[in-house]
Amino acid sequence: MIPTNILEIRGLFKSFGAVKVIEGLDFTVPEGSIYGFVGVNGAGKTTTMKMVLGLLKLTTAKSLSAASERIMANTLKMSDICRMFPSFTHT
Repeated sequence: MIPTNILEIRGLFKSFGAVKVIEGLDFTVPEGSIYGFVGVNGAGKTTTMKMVLGLLKLTTAKSLSAASERIMANTLKMSDICRMFPSFTHT
C-alpha cells in the first residue's frame, strides 16, 4: 500500500505588505500520523494553519495539497475540549 499524505506543502510564502512572515516552507504530513507545530511566538504556526484551512490567502506556493475537509473533521474545537475536561474552564 502506497502511503498518502493528508498535507503536503512546497515553497509556501506569506507576507503582510512588505513584511515576510513565511519564506519557502516545505513539509509533508502522512495520513494517520500526528504532528505538532513548535516554534517561538511569531514563527508562523497559526498563519500556516490558517492558509492550510483556507482561512487566510497565501501569497505564493509551489504546491499546497490538503485534505482540508478531513483535517477539519478530525480537529477538536476548544468547546469540545472544555466539555471533555470541565476543570479547564474558569468559573
